[in-house]
Amino acid sequence: MSRSPLLIGVAALTLPLLSADLLTEGYDLAPKFTEGQNLTVHNEFTVTFGLDDASAQMGGSEMLPEVPTVDVEVEGVQEYSESILAAADGQITKMRRTHDQENFQVSGEAGMQGQFQNIDESQDGPLVGHTIELTRNDEDGWDAEDVTEDADPLDDAGELAMKMANDQTHGEPFLPDHPVEVGGTWDVGTEMLETMQRAMAANNDDPDMGKMMGLLDSLKDSIEYDATGKLVSVEGDKANIEWKMTASLSIDDLFGMLREVVDPDEMGGLPESAEGSLEIEMELTGTGVFDLDSHQLSEASFEGEFALSGDFSMSEQGMDIQANAEASGTFEMTTAVTVE
Repeated sequence: MSRSPLLIGVAALTLPLLSADLLTEGYDLAPKFTEGQNLTVHNEFTVTFGLDDASAQMGGSEMLPEVPTVDVEVEGVQEYSESILAAADGQITKMRRTHDQENFQVSGEAGMQGQFQNIDESQDGPLVGHTIELTRNDEDGWDAEDVTEDADPLDDAGELAMKMANDQTHGEPFLPDHPVEVGGTWDVGTEMLETMQRAMAANNDDPDMGKMMGLLDSLKDSIEYDATGKLVSVEGDKANIEWKMTASLSIDDLFGMLREVVDPDEMGGLPESAEGSLEIEMELTGTGVFDLDSHQLSEASFEGEFALSGDFSMSEQGMDIQANAEASGTFEMTTAVTVE
């Protein structure tokens, strides 16, 4: 009995230390929200695309005297202002998002044999200037409503964009859904695919979205990927993250897959003899900073490259036609979330 006070004293000192150790075994990198918060989300991206090689033969004769020039760059910028109207367990249940800026610019040139067409176009997104109210529904999806004052009604593109709006704009697909230790990794690719499926499933009453869902389902078995995130270090309230992603898509029967999900009238009268294959490869790396104080992915940047190649053949009125092409490009994106 004389040892009991000593054991009790040791336990009293040790248990808090054990508890503290358990609490620091992993860092919660999931975005959290509270009612009354105001946030700003800013995204920018640049995609370049170029045709590297191409050839076409009809009846064994070359149809292209030289490789056509296709050199295109697409730049985009998006900025949203968000007001959290209600939240539960750190997750948004109701919010308003104002689309302050959404612009896309396309530039470059295309042509061959000295005949080139310059490309220089700019277009705003269909939701610019609109405020969308998002409310979580009983099906764990989102009801979206345009609550913009004194605004023109949305066109079809705006209606579709509004229906696809959800709360996944704070880097959620790139972040773990469980606490991780420094040096720990988590899967990214599966979450990205599931995010796309959820966004489209929320609008499965739209015919075009139904086709996209069918196409995605057809592609899932043809995609191979390795996409991981890693918690590299924690310095104060800043968690430093790295991402590495590789993906490849190989489709041996391109037109057979399209015929399953696309209306025949939209196939442009493509003959039944048309056959084709497509291969796409992509590599992507990224770094980010998760603010443990505000519980948001405060900044992230990604860069990568992709390459694709395709073959096509068909027979029309006894004449065999064959074509193939190779193209490549680069991708850069930055994103930032600011809690005001």
